[in-house]
Amino acid sequence: MSEAEADLLKILSGETPGPFVCDVDPIGADSDKEHVIAKKTAGWIVCGVLLNDQGQVLMMQEAKRSCRGTWYLPAGRVEPNETFQEGVCREVEEETGLTFEPSTLLMVDVNGGHWARLTFTGTVTGGQLKTPAEADGESLQARWCNVQDVKTENDMPIRAKDIFPIIDLAVQHQSTPESQKPPCVLPVLQPHKFVSLRLVLLKECSEGNVPELLVRTTPSPHLPTTRMLLKDWSIVLPLLRLLRTAMVLTGEALSGKLPIQPVGVLGIEHVGKPHGLADGICLTLLYTLAIGEDTPPETTHEYSWCPVTIEELRARLVDTCVNNKCIKFKVH
Repeated sequence: MSEAEADLLKILSGETPGPFVCDVDPIGADSDKEHVIAKKTAGWIVCGVLLNDQGQVLMMQEAKRSCRGTWYLPAGRVEPNETFQEGVCREVEEETGLTFEPSTLLMVDVNGGHWARLTFTGTVTGGQLKTPAEADGESLQARWCNVQDVKTENDMPIRAKDIFPIIDLAVQHQSTPESQKPPCVLPVLQPHKFVSLRLVLLKECSEGNVPELLVRTTPSPHLPTTRMLLKDWSIVLPLLRLLRTAMVLTGEALSGKLPIQPVGVLGIEHVGKPHGLADGICLTLLYTLAIGEDTPPETTHEYSWCPVTIEELRARLVDTCVNNKCIKFKVH
């Protein structure tokens, strides 16, 4: 078993592979400017999408002046000294009156290096639905709603339709047999100061083939890593910086068209405590070589393609790629 395979097994088991070492670091001397401070230099949003046994979705009515009276999923910014799990539990309770236990992440949205939204689902554990008599600055009321009523805005104007795909994803997750669901993934409590990325890039990841993993070979074999600048308008930029170091890119790849395609998020690390020192995040992203890349780009001397030798890991990766069994990843 290689060190890179061991790290990947830890990530898939909900553990951290250890201290983050950055291979391609664009931050340099500007580290103070790129230091993540929650609600100041970056905004981390948490969202809860909860369904009851009747398939109804938990909705809240907005109290904010700009969108007062419209309906939305319970969501909001993570506060200083708060983990993502603590943040989503607080938002759900404040806006709906219900307590819940997060079971897994369903989706991660990223908009540049300064904004991300993490959507959780889980199980209601207590509380009482907020009534109009209990309206406050957080929300006017909460209600279990039929999904069709939400999507057709039947007597309930929706604040933004970006929640429709999230609700669809939750419905799909609820209806999928337990044996066929993706593994449950929650953020790992690991401190980071910056927005960091760990890349799991596979080729030949299909039934009947032995997947190969892109590995940084120096100083010891590990998964390739980089960081994202807060000013980066897209996650394409840090990935392109990393790939230009790892591969000999030609043609369209030189102009920003990556020769890889996303599968999803395998893991996320964040702790948020103490505030100002651990507000950053680390995303472990799963990509495969783009369809049509029959001859993969040649690697540079510090990187190589390594066959996945562990049978259990190989089967898990193929199943994840073929059946898209990981956290959905959306780039704005």
